[in-house]
Amino acid sequence: TLAESYSRSLVKKLLVQYRAILEEAVEREVVEKNQARKLTMPTTQKPCGRFLAMEEFNALLAQLGFRDRLIVWMFCTMGFRPGELFALRWDDIEVGRVRVDESASQWGMKEPKTEGSNTYLPMPAGVQVDMDLWLSMCSTTSPASFVFPTASGTAISAHNYERDVIVPAAIRAGIMAAPPKKRQKGDPKRDKATAVNF
Repeated sequence: TLAESYSRSLVKKLLVQYRAILEEAVEREVVEKNQARKLTMPTTQKPCGRFLAMEEFNALLAQLGFRDRLIVWMFCTMGFRPGELFALRWDDIEVGRVRVDESASQWGMKEPKTEGSNTYLPMPAGVQVDMDLWLSMCSTTSPASFVFPTASGTAISAHNYERDVIVPAAIRAGIMAAPPKKRQKGDPKRDKATAVNF
């Protein structure tokens, strides 16, 4: 069931964890055998291989306000994962570089995805100028506050940001097809040929 809606990496991760949980249960003699040992990896949706041409990228940026342009620009020029960018705090911002030391997820704050991700990223000069301007526009700039907070001051949800900001901007820019108004159960939410995501 998960394979119908989720990526291969997520389904594989859950399969590995499910096997490990039941293996632990066997070792503790809670169950007699690991029922998940013979589960096979199901066929999953193919990942989206679409990328934006510069004209499309510029059209997308034109549909965004200053803050969201800065966010998207940082994604594209600095190589952030969504959770890492939305976890940035003002004490992570330095002249010419940004420290990546945590990641925001739906379960709260955590370590970055890999050990190599816990590092500094160089900040392009153009991003630095916009970051300085963004700092002057923010009402809360204490060292521990998020650089791009929600209205309530928490970290932005990557899922919500893609759904509420990226996708509508891509549709307005004419680089992504709008979802059909009437969908049948099981119909894809997005046309993969034109889908825009992180």
